[in-house]
Amino acid sequence: MQWGGVCVYVNQKWCHPNNVYRKDYVCTPHLEMLTVSVRPFYLPREFSHVLVCTVYIPDKSVAKAGSAELIKAIQDLEAKAPDALVVVNGDFNHGSMKHPGLRFYQHVNCPTRGESTLDLCYTNVKDAYVSSQLTKLGEADHDLVLLLPKYRPVVQREKPRVITIKQWSDDALDQLQDCFDRTDWEMFVDTADDIHELTDTVSSYIKFCEDAIIPTKKVKCYPNNKPWITKRVKQLINKKKLIFRTGSKNDLKLIQKEINSVIKQEKDAYKRKIENNFTTNNIRDVWTGMRLMSGYTNGSSKHCSLPEYSQTYEP
Repeated sequence: MQWGGVCVYVNQKWCHPNNVYRKDYVCTPHLEMLTVSVRPFYLPREFSHVLVCTVYIPDKSVAKAGSAELIKAIQDLEAKAPDALVVVNGDFNHGSMKHPGLRFYQHVNCPTRGESTLDLCYTNVKDAYVSSQLTKLGEADHDLVLLLPKYRPVVQREKPRVITIKQWSDDALDQLQDCFDRTDWEMFVDTADDIHELTDTVSSYIKFCEDAIIPTKKVKCYPNNKPWITKRVKQLINKKKLIFRTGSKNDLKLIQKEINSVIKQEKDAYKRKIENNFTTNNIRDVWTGMRLMSGYTNGSSKHCSLPEYSQTYEP
């Protein structure tokens, strides 16, 4: 291609070279885009990894066509990695990513070539960076742009909530069943005036028995919880931290494989739980679970993981 291509440099102090992969490359008469998958040393828990997309639209005359191809490529990336932080930067040459199907925010608000702002930076996170203009690099005809992180992790912006959950066990279920077996249910029938009063009375009695027999405990529910991170997964993560301190690379690989396997099992269990809501016509929980698994959020919704999935996931 006549324009010379694009490249991405990654600082080794920010990310180990082994955690940098070329994800995709687009080369057409209207657009060049290199996408790199990065897993830095530190990343807020709400992001699985970072996708850095470097873009070059060669000329203002093809800006519209280049923008359309860029939007299509970004939509494909988001569909494959809904939990990733996507950073799109480069020389847009009057192109843009404004599209109803995308929710991206532009962070460069200073001129980058003369009086024009041609070098842009979009991310799928609002207020992710603050930009400032720097001098040119060598004989380049574009100014450099310094982007300073402004984003605060969810766990720092929102306080955890304390919730009370019931600890269901085989022993507790046996006690509850024994309580129901010794109950004189005809008493409720004789004292009720109609079916509605009978239903309310029996429901209240069952709730009373549950509260009296099933033990409860208070747990913290963090805003960045993932519902498939269970107590079992958390124990393995803590074990991995201990192994990391010993410096044993072989043991670290083994425990990481075990963690990946267990997380996969817990995700499957959560998926089956969501699918079971279809049979019970619990549409609200179905959509909540679908949004969690797909990474979709409308910016105003807040969720707490289901009790059995949230009790041990702490930052």
